[in-house]
Amino acid sequence: MRLVPLLDAALLVLFEVCAVPKCVLLVDDSPIIRSALRTMVESAGIDVCGEAEDGAQAIEKAKQLKPDLIVLDLCMPIMNGLQAAPVLKSMLPKTPIILFTLYADSIVEHEAFAAGVSALVPKNEAISRLIDEANTLLKSAPPTDGAIRKVS
Repeated sequence: MRLVPLLDAALLVLFEVCAVPKCVLLVDDSPIIRSALRTMVESAGIDVCGEAEDGAQAIEKAKQLKPDLIVLDLCMPIMNGLQAAPVLKSMLPKTPIILFTLYADSIVEHEAFAAGVSALVPKNEAISRLIDEANTLLKSAPPTDGAIRKVS
C-alpha cells in the first residue's frame, strides 16, 4: 500500500477544512453597535454571516446559518443574552459564545458560565480585546472543562 496517495488525500481534506472561512453571528439590539462590530470584525479578516437584534432572532439566525462563533449582547429586548445562550449552546454545542456586555461583574460572569458562554468581554474594553478573543476561540476548540474566559 502506497502512503503518498493517502497523505495527499489527508492533506487535501485538511486544506479544505482549514480553508473554510469562519463566520460569526453578531447579536446586539443597537444597529450602531452591530455596524461597528461588523466593520471591526471584517477588517480583522473574520466573516460576519449574520446579525440579530435580540436573543429570539439570534436563535432563528443560528439555526439557519450555523455560525462558528456567536457574539452576544446581554441586555436586549424580547430575549436577553443569558436567556438565549443556553438555547444556542444546546443547538450548537461546539460553537463558542462571547458575551459582549457593559455589565461585566461577578454575578453576570457566574450566570454566563452557567448559560454556556465561553468568554465574557466588557464593552468598555478596547475592541481589539473582542477581536483577539474571537480569533482565539475560532482557532481552538471550545473549552471542554466548562471554564469561562473573562477578558479584561
